[in-house]
Amino acid sequence: MIASPYIIHRRPVRKVAAEGRDQWARLTPNTFTAEFRKTRDKCKCFENMPRQHRPTFHEIQALGS
Repeated sequence: MIASPYIIHRRPVRKVAAEGRDQWARLTPNTFTAEFRKTRDKCKCFENMPRQHRPTFHEIQALGS
């Protein structure tokens, strides 16, 4: 278990200072989006769609609400 004040956080491979983070387990602004993109592309649901037209995390989140 990670002792973090953030609900969404991660255990990094290395504890390094990053701009925009006040705690080592906090996500940087682009981390969540980048990890979503990697997972989306691994599932191959959108492999026939051009990369620039594939849905982003924020687009899918908006459709869900």
